[in-house]
Amino acid sequence: MRIANVLLRSSAAPPAVAAGGERAPASWSRRLVWHTAIACVAIGVFAFWQEQFSYLSAFGRGDFGRASAVLDQLGWVGKDSATARLAVGSQLLQRGDVDGARREFERSVALRETPDGYTMLGLIEESKQDARGALAAYQRALAVDPNRRDVLVRAGQLLLALGGDAEGRALLDRAAALESAEQAARREPASARTKQRVLY
Repeated sequence: MRIANVLLRSSAAPPAVAAGGERAPASWSRRLVWHTAIACVAIGVFAFWQEQFSYLSAFGRGDFGRASAVLDQLGWVGKDSATARLAVGSQLLQRGDVDGARREFERSVALRETPDGYTMLGLIEESKQDARGALAAYQRALAVDPNRRDVLVRAGQLLLALGGDAEGRALLDRAAALESAEQAARREPASARTKQRVLY
């Protein structure tokens, strides 16, 4: 009888241990999944609220300092926006806050390099009489978009002023060629329409 009891206990114990050993990891993984899901939902709600309400409200009422602070908060969850930074910087520049505008443009190009961001930084450097700083910014803009005609003109003029005659004229010539091509492209549809009327 004693042997039977021992055998029964020994045969029943492993499943209990096994069951106990399996339940804990399963329960832990379920908790991890739920906590992760809850965190993702919370981050999504936070980002949506900040983007659709806090940022737009601050921007709409002209509180660009607050709008910038909201973008900082969105950066905590990877939702900062190069486009929004550019918009805030442009508004600050219009209000004469050059340093604030520069910070926004620098953040914008750090998030995503765009010709607009670098062009605005170049304009700020020009306003501060820093021709070389402005030229460096314009060159970075052209590295992103080599056919940006207004930047070609500004960079070309700065190069001429700094003594880079050949390179400056090359940029200005390219800008002129692009302008001629754009004008030809605008005239072409009108010419095509005229031929169509003649033919039909």
